[in-house]
Amino acid sequence: MKTEIIQKRIKKTLEKRGPLIKLDKKNNDYNFIENGHIDSVGFVKFISELEIKFKVSIPDKFFLSKKISSVNGLTYIIKKLIK
Repeated sequence: MKTEIIQKRIKKTLEKRGPLIKLDKKNNDYNFIENGHIDSVGFVKFISELEIKFKVSIPDKFFLSKKISSVNGLTYIIKKLIK
């Protein structure tokens, strides 16, 4: 699956929780946790929704990584799991 498609789906899922602030279309380093876009409960629901959408299961090791809190990082993780 192409990177742009994954990013678009992640952003669309994020937008369900409110408008994306500080997100430039060219810059996908938007950290939705640091920007207060998602709280801890919302994060669990958000990740579950992405796992269903992409038919993947995100291993625990990725939850310790800062990558999981940005659009680019999640894209990287999902791309890795889809292969």
